[in-house]
Amino acid sequence: MTSALKTSEDPVSERKKLYMSERQIPQLFEALMAAIMNNEPDDHYDFIIESLTKMKQQKLPLRWDTFIQMHDNNK
Repeated sequence: MTSALKTSEDPVSERKKLYMSERQIPQLFEALMAAIMNNEPDDHYDFIIESLTKMKQQKLPLRWDTFIQMHDNNK
């Protein structure tokens, strides 16, 4: 009898975890959440779009406070 639950040995799950890790997706969302909480923008959609656009254009390194520093410099 096989279990319906996936284990950590599932190659698809491992590939997806590796994909997320290599691209720093959890860290990206953490940095965006920290900046949103710090700045409390009126339009959070524009804030996120602007932040990601600047990061990509300026090739900024990703840290937990990347977007906080980015927007603090604009003040």
